[in-house]
Amino acid sequence: MTGRDLRFFLALASCVACYLIARAAFVPWVHDECASLFWYAGPGVFLPPHAHADANNHILSSALGALFLRVCGLSLLASRLGSLLAFGLYAFAAWRLGAYVRSALLRWCLWSVLLFCPFLFEFFALFRGYALELAFLAVALEGGLRWVRTRSILPFAQLLGGIALADLSVLALVPLWAGLIVGLATMLLFGRRGYPQRTFLLHVAHWSILGLLPLLWGLDMAFDLRAKGLLYHGSTAGLLPVTIASLNTLVLGGDAPIARLAVVLFALFPLSVTVALKAWRRPLGIVSGTLLLDVLLRMALARLLDVNYPEDRAALHLLWLALIAVLLALDEVSSIRPRARWLGTLLFLLPLRSLLDVNIDRTSLWPEQSVPERFVVRLDEMQRRAGRPLVVGAYHQLAFTIPYMARYLGLPPICPHAEHFPEGTDDVRIVDDRLLATASKGFMEVDSSPPNHLHFLVRNAPLRNGPLVAYATIQSDPRADNFEVWATRADHRIYLVEVRCLLPTEGHLQDLLLVAVSQDAEGNDLTYESVHPAVVDLARTDGHYTMAFRFDPLVGATKHLVYFWNGTDRAVPIEALDIRVSELN
Repeated sequence: MTGRDLRFFLALASCVACYLIARAAFVPWVHDECASLFWYAGPGVFLPPHAHADANNHILSSALGALFLRVCGLSLLASRLGSLLAFGLYAFAAWRLGAYVRSALLRWCLWSVLLFCPFLFEFFALFRGYALELAFLAVALEGGLRWVRTRSILPFAQLLGGIALADLSVLALVPLWAGLIVGLATMLLFGRRGYPQRTFLLHVAHWSILGLLPLLWGLDMAFDLRAKGLLYHGSTAGLLPVTIASLNTLVLGGDAPIARLAVVLFALFPLSVTVALKAWRRPLGIVSGTLLLDVLLRMALARLLDVNYPEDRAALHLLWLALIAVLLALDEVSSIRPRARWLGTLLFLLPLRSLLDVNIDRTSLWPEQSVPERFVVRLDEMQRRAGRPLVVGAYHQLAFTIPYMARYLGLPPICPHAEHFPEGTDDVRIVDDRLLATASKGFMEVDSSPPNHLHFLVRNAPLRNGPLVAYATIQSDPRADNFEVWATRADHRIYLVEVRCLLPTEGHLQDLLLVAVSQDAEGNDLTYESVHPAVVDLARTDGHYTMAFRFDPLVGATKHLVYFWNGTDRAVPIEALDIRVSELN
């Protein structure tokens, strides 16, 4: 590689970095980002077993999010700084990986596709762990390739540290991590005669401290999540319908049987070249072997333990390894058949697709979860005019994104309702294309965001507050179980129940729920809706919390009930509790 290569590479990486910064600053949050802000970065509790148990906890990303949230405050850009910084490390490792490709043309194919592959590059501008995963995986691979060549201790430590940090970023790498640790132990055991005793002992020490011990912790976390049923993403339907189909849709723009076949052949090509050239010790063989190891382990886990095949973002590392393996295979073939290198130019279509879809308003995977700022501002304006909390109907994935966008914009709390959606008695509905026809009955569209497939619907005949049915001020004591706020017999009327109270401005309130249910005569819940009061910036409101629930007439319902539920043993003082119940007409 030449100085000219470096200058052009820095120019390319800088352009992508500027685009990523713009996306990080302007693309509205998606649900998983807001959930991570709520459960982990906000309270600063992200280490098991104290953290909320969920596969959404990308530990390293959560830790960086907690740090930047406290240093910079809540903002789109600040929450995503960890992923943006990971891009710098990733680009450096990508540059180093280019040294293993002899053809200049194929080297530029490699750099272009690693830096700007559709879907993949987007995660460097999101508050998720996948950017850190890819960055540290690239560091690990570069260290592994150098270690195979030199057998020195520093690349070995880089390999072990990189794969450990990659897995602490996203637990989906546990199977590959375990396979690599076992594989490295086997290589050390059978190759010990090739090492001086001191070097061998150093390798064993590094393998134990940087490899085995972190792996055991990772396995413990993974099995704990599995036991709780929290490794839910993906399915056991098979590698083709789950992993390959999802990547085809997001990377290529569509999925079809011919596309799946092409991808399978694409992935088998480097393995075939490796076998034909007996290149297992070359970079091609190492990358192809790593890819094959991961796929075989996934298939075995799915068959033996019913572990789901990775889907879309959980399979990013497979896409990444496959791209590198194919270009290394073409590089090997082009040393025999020089014209073969031109096949690599087909991969330029991937960054070209990214270039043709440049935007700062959505993600490829979750466009409908990024609620535009103007939608939230309009909701606030309508809520002020109404003089009461709006009843906003929305898909449940917006339960965090709308409140967090309101917090970011410095607006009063706005909490959507998913129960009965896309039907029910709502003031406003925010709906995507899939449910528009059903949700539009009795509503008119006043705004839309085509890139996000979102529509802002307002009721044709605005809801009016009827007479006040009940009013109460309740004195409550701290408790760790449920606390009933309001209950009434269900009838033909539509009730709006406003709950106002004072909550602590400090402490861990993430587990506190305010719940609204309609029950039948046997006490079974016919409807259930819960909100997290802590989604509101209670420090900014001085602890004042307001929430409204709507109860529609429901066949079989005999009772409407609102209550607080605190599922932990930490007492939560709830003070100045006012209940206002009115009819909606």
